[in-house]
Amino acid sequence: MNFKNLSEVSDYVNERVKVENLTVENYISTENMLPNKGGIDKAIKLPAAKTTSLYSKGDILLSNIRTYFKKIWYAEKDGGCSNDVLVVRARGEIEPKFLYYVLSNDKFFEYSSATSKGTKMPRGDKSAIMQYQIPDMPLEEQRTIVSVLSALDDRIAENKKINHHLLEQAIAIHKYFCVELVDDTFVTETVKSISNEVVTGKTPSTKIKEYYGGSLPFITIPDMHGNVFCVETARYLTNVGEQSQQRKTLPAKSIAVSCIATPGLVCLLDRPSQTNQQINSVIPKENQEYYLFLELLSKSQLIIELGSSGSTTYNLNKTQFEKIEILATPIEKRGQINQMLSPLFDELNHIQHENNRLIELRDTLLPKLMSGELSVSQAAK
Repeated sequence: MNFKNLSEVSDYVNERVKVENLTVENYISTENMLPNKGGIDKAIKLPAAKTTSLYSKGDILLSNIRTYFKKIWYAEKDGGCSNDVLVVRARGEIEPKFLYYVLSNDKFFEYSSATSKGTKMPRGDKSAIMQYQIPDMPLEEQRTIVSVLSALDDRIAENKKINHHLLEQAIAIHKYFCVELVDDTFVTETVKSISNEVVTGKTPSTKIKEYYGGSLPFITIPDMHGNVFCVETARYLTNVGEQSQQRKTLPAKSIAVSCIATPGLVCLLDRPSQTNQQINSVIPKENQEYYLFLELLSKSQLIIELGSSGSTTYNLNKTQFEKIEILATPIEKRGQINQMLSPLFDELNHIQHENNRLIELRDTLLPKLMSGELSVSQAAK
């Protein structure tokens, strides 16, 4: 197979757009790009500058900070992005979506990480990135590969929409019974601090290789983005021998809340897991996990504000976290609400597992299709 440099088939976009013409819906920064090729989320705010980088529909956006987080997005609309986001635009001799899939290959992220500059906050080398080797395939073959991979991505996107609607239904049920329904049966107007057990995570020593590579999920903030359940993680632990570390193992249905750097993410644990020190987790009392998850999810903005402390690095410690107030709905009614919510969350979890299988299939097929190891006809089987 022949190859071309990225610079031979694409260019960086250096155009500017006025920030006053943007919204939080079409402004992209490294903060609202999701790791592990998860796409984007809505921005929290617009930048203070008057202008920022422009992107157009069909461009490829790459986070250029810590490229090992694998943040990439194929633009489905026009908008603007921060200077830490690279905008790559395909030329006519290559299909834009094909180029997106080439750059979604883990090999590209390994290459961009290896050629990055800096240690604490490594940035991709723009010149080196343009030297990355792109398979030189006929346009028809490019389009066929795109059709196979896009079919998987379309199914993944549809599943995400279904889960979004399921979560909206759960939020509406919680709001109705805990906020809007004013009678003595379900609600009181009093609040109280979190009374469930709170555990702050801890990272086992990375110098001891035996601690890693097992089957116990080790959750960090990138694993939480865009998920209701933490189903898959980048790293797994063995049965860590230290007694202090063993006490950090959380049961399934515990609720993880990010409290440092990117606070306000809330996830349910799919199975027994551990987290790092940036996450406070709540072990809910029996039959309260979904009720408490939605209570904490409703406090996401408050958690961000409590953790800000006037700096760019957010940090909400355990003592502050435990003081967060939740609605004091009678405990027996929490159980009833939890039972109503249970079918919705069971379906959410099922669909999220299906999406993980589809993502694994896509990421397995992608490099094989790009290298010619697997033909499109074989992939279709």
